Amino acid sequence: MEITSTLNGKYDFRQNPMKRRLPGVQEQEGCFGDAVTKVDKREEGIFLGITMVPEEGEEMTYGMTAILLPESTPGKPIVQIISDLRGNRGVYHIDVSKVDPRNASEMEMFALCSYADKTGEGTGSTFGTYHSLKLQKTIAECNGFKGKVDVSLPAWEQFMNEKEDWVDMCRFVLSTFENENDIKVLDLVSKGKKLLHLFSKYPKGE
Repeated sequence: MEITSTLNGKYDFRQNPMKRRLPGVQEQEGCFGDAVTKVDKREEGIFLGITMVPEEGEEMTYGMTAILLPESTPGKPIVQIISDLRGNRGVYHIDVSKVDPRNASEMEMFALCSYADKTGEGTGSTFGTYHSLKLQKTIAECNGFKGKVDVSLPAWEQFMNEKEDWVDMCRFVLSTFENENDIKVLDLVSKGKKLLHLFSKYPKGE
């Protein structure tokens, strides 16, 4: 990412240590929140985006696709996430209106960010709102942010099951860089403020 090539010291990204990987696919449906429902088959809809979740040593990645379903309404948007983990397809419906950024899995946030790009409520980033969120996460972790995610778990399990306070994470980044004047850092802070504005709208009805 370009920001690493121009900034040093506290701005640098660090290479994450290799995480312990668990054999086999061990989905924990009990970890899913109210916003997530595992379903038997995929449905057709509007393609929103795709992301890749790394596996062992980041030598292998698994695709996660986001699709907006036809039954979605502005008050109850349903985003279908399709995972391809070791050849085993999993399909999940995310009720975006119920996603709580203060306690949500990365899969839920991928759905929310993908939907925000569709409705024009995202960060306006060339690479999408989810990319902005991932950059905030990387910067936060490199500057000492200790979230709630168990980083000893496989990356795919962190993505699907582990809950994080994304609001707290973005606020950490803003407080860390609020007095910096570097143009790339200013853009980082601007994107963080846009994310917080987006998150303030969820869950719907609050």
